[in-house]
Amino acid sequence: MVRKLFVSALVTGVLLASFLPRPAAAQTAPAIFKTNFKTSTVGYDDTLYRGLAFTKNYFIAAMGANKSLIIRSYDGTLERYVRGVWSPYDYQYTFWGMGAASDNKSVWTTGYWDNTVYEINIQSGEVVQSWLLRDANGQVISSPVHIDYDGCTNHLLVTVYNGNNTVYELTRSGTFVKSFQAPGVGTNVSIRSTKGGYFAWHSGRGSNPDSSDGILYFFKRDGTTVWQKPVAWSGFDFSFYNGIFYYDTLVKTDKGVQGGKILQQVIKNLPAGSEMCPVK
Repeated sequence: MVRKLFVSALVTGVLLASFLPRPAAAQTAPAIFKTNFKTSTVGYDDTLYRGLAFTKNYFIAAMGANKSLIIRSYDGTLERYVRGVWSPYDYQYTFWGMGAASDNKSVWTTGYWDNTVYEINIQSGEVVQSWLLRDANGQVISSPVHIDYDGCTNHLLVTVYNGNNTVYELTRSGTFVKSFQAPGVGTNVSIRSTKGGYFAWHSGRGSNPDSSDGILYFFKRDGTTVWQKPVAWSGFDFSFYNGIFYYDTLVKTDKGVQGGKILQQVIKNLPAGSEMCPVK
């Protein structure tokens, strides 16, 4: 009888435990940072980062001087090396490798020299569509640099070199929606969307100190700046993933100043509304 009561209590305890709330899993950096790029099977160089993007399953890097894109899943089951193609403009490539954005199915990158945005399928690595960047009047906008996918609106955000901090919001097929100004001082601004607004940072600090004020901003969707923090980043782009900021450093090579290693920084006390938009 005593044995039956003990077994009954044990089973009851197990059942109750199964309904108790479990502690939330700690947020960790994507596994991409445990990988040495130089040993990659595709053999790309890890000193040329220009654009960064992190999604639910993938890390994407735009490689400036190589004019290409790297797409890699965190679990190591997929890796794509998308090489740029020749453009009609003399020796330039269409993929300049400046910007990278993704919705976990497609990757968008900017063609700096041909004013074009390219959508690339993650699984196949093939170009799905491309379109010229245009303003509200249909005029072509030159020199697109940074790009982001806004999961809250299903739109794209594009900035341009010497664009006076203007951010262009467009549909996934390139239709102009609106434009707005980001805070800060610089020749081009890197932007990342959140549920309540945007993070903005002026890339280029280090290679040209006058092109950036070295401040990370957060401003609401109505344009109001509500938070800012000095950062010592020195690179071309940054990305925001689960409360962690990733950015590339600048290094001097025989090809000039290029993006170097990817670093990360956890910034505490982020403002309300800075949570990521859900990406399926």
